[in-house]
Order: sequence, then structure tokens, then C-alpha cells
Amino acid sequence: MISLSKKVAIVTGASSGIGRATAILFAKLGACVALVARDKSRLQETRQACIQVSHPDVYEKHKEPFLCIEADLGDSHEVEKAYRLALNHFHQLDILVNNAGFMIQDTVETFNIDEYERLMKLNLTAAITLTNLAVPDLTTTKGSIVNVSSVCGERSFPGVMSYCISKAALDQFTKCTALGK
Repeated sequence: MISLSKKVAIVTGASSGIGRATAILFAKLGACVALVARDKSRLQETRQACIQVSHPDVYEKHKEPFLCIEADLGDSHEVEKAYRLALNHFHQLDILVNNAGFMIQDTVETFNIDEYERLMKLNLTAAITLTNLAVPDLTTTKGSIVNVSSVCGERSFPGVMSYCISKAALDQFTKCTALGK
């Protein structure tokens, strides 16, 4: 199994699902993790799960290796604040996992611009903003970015038009970012 000892990760959407599982795995592999999501109590549950499985080496890196950051990443100011809190706490970044997101059910007939904009802010704009903030620090540590997408970015499905659009855009952002300068 790989080791993430002495590594620091930010995981968005860490209060449930893929984000929670990722944070717990990173803790088990020895990483310090900034846990970012809106739900404070569920973040605390994820933090406790990380503590339970954490590799003993994680405490050599930092006395508080699992930081809960309550933030609505649909708000650009909270995105920047969350990033600064993580960096100020750990003083480095090796891994950014852009996982936060949600799905709405819609079609062209039921489309609602307010819901679409809320979806795009969280599913796409938050990932772009966090990546933009993190690139200088990740360049220093030769770190990695993981953008969690969906098959909906590649294939169209009925009733989830806006979600498919957001994941297709995230896929293109990921590809463009990978191309570099």
C-alpha cells in the first residue's frame, strides 16, 4: 500500500460519500487532511473516523492532523477563506481533491436559472477557484489535483441536464489544466 506520510490534503465534500471515504483513506495512509464541507456535525463525524484509522506517523507531522472547515463552496469568498484556513494550519499542500457537488433534476422544459447557477458555482466554479489558489503551493510540493467527476460528463442522461453540463465542463477544465501553460 502507498504511503501519504508527511503529505497534506484538502478534501472538499468531506462530510459524506466519496469525499468522506477519500479523507478516511488518506488518514489511514498517513496524510494530514483539511476536511471541507457545509455540515459541521457530519464533518466532525468524518474527523472522528479519520482519527480512528489514522496512521501513527500523522501526529509527527502535526499535532492536529485533521482540520474541519465548515464552508459553503458555492460562495467564492468562502472558497478562498477555506483554502487560507487549511494553508495557515498545515503550511503546505500536496493533494487537492475537488469533490464537493450536488445534482438537480431538470430538463430544458423545467430549467431554472437560479438552480443552474447554484449548481455551477459548487460543481465547477469552486473547483476552478480552489485549483487556481492551490497551483503555486502544489507546484512547490510537486503535488496533485483530483477532480471528482461523473459518467454524466461523458454521456447524456434524461432529467439531469444541468448536472451533465457541470460535469462535462469539469472534465474539460481538468483536461485544459493538465495541459499546463
